[in-house]
Amino acid sequence: MNIQTLGVKIGKKIIQIISQQIINYTTSEQFQKRVSEMLDGVVDKIVKAVLSENKSR
Repeated sequence: MNIQTLGVKIGKKIIQIISQQIINYTTSEQFQKRVSEMLDGVVDKIVKAVLSENKSR
């Protein structure tokens, strides 16, 4: 096995490991909870801005 083939195999394994970690993180309950909280906060700010704008008219 030459050095290029070995490098490609190692690179593929590293990509596989990183990909699995990303999948594990984005499907975790903690990640989903953070995204949900962030979206709730954004929606809350949008609603407050719209209500504030309507009051000032």
